[in-house]
Amino acid sequence: DNVDGRADNDDNFLLTRVRATLDLRPNPFVQAHFTFQDAQEFGSHQLDHDAMDRRGNNIYENESDLHEAWLKLKLGSCPMWVQAGRMQLNYGDQRLIGGFNWANTARAFDAVKFIYEEDNFTLDLAAANVVVVDSNAWDNSNDDDNLLFAYATLKDLPQGTQDVYWIYRDNDELEMEIHTVGTRID
Repeated sequence: DNVDGRADNDDNFLLTRVRATLDLRPNPFVQAHFTFQDAQEFGSHQLDHDAMDRRGNNIYENESDLHEAWLKLKLGSCPMWVQAGRMQLNYGDQRLIGGFNWANTARAFDAVKFIYEEDNFTLDLAAANVVVVDSNAWDNSNDDDNLLFAYATLKDLPQGTQDVYWIYRDNDELEMEIHTVGTRID
């Protein structure tokens, strides 16, 4: 509506997010995790969820969907794990790779990870695709946007925790390839 010839850009709405999680750890070598999520928006007269779904950026609504479902297996007695399925990937302060739980729908990835964990050192090698939120159907990953990375974390150093990483993104839709190398000290 117009008020005094100006557009009404006032929009009040309510966001809700309900999650049900199941963690299974039948033995020290097997872990499974499932999270069902219902994220909804009520009352907005400006948000167009169908348009946001088409653009792949609906951070407000995703009714009754599978947010995470992964299996993690320890490879014998060595400090190696393999994890596969739909999961949040949270690294560093989530500026480059993150689940962004501040968004009502949050972000998930369809991924496979090899994880080496020993004492104060962790190395993750991963291949992933971002899961695109569709508020009207089950979510699917974007197979045209591929992410590969190696992410190492060293803890208890004199300067704190240090991360070192290499990230490769290959997006066929945008016809771009990006390599990112960096470090982070916390």
